[in-house]
Amino acid sequence: MTQILLNVSDDSKLKDLEKILAELDYVTIEKNAKKQPKKKASFLDAAGVWKNRSVSADEIRNKAWN
Repeated sequence: MTQILLNVSDDSKLKDLEKILAELDYVTIEKNAKKQPKKKASFLDAAGVWKNRSVSADEIRNKAWN
């Protein structure tokens, strides 16, 4: 089976296209919800991750290298 992904820029035309394709017995239509754009991660999103941890830089360094 071959799949084709169509991007339709005009939602009003989408229904017409779906009607046409639905008439073809060899075509099945699978709809996918619109994907939300991913939010770009910011360096400041990690602020406070180590807030309640009492870990020194020396301990981290020792665990990393040993």
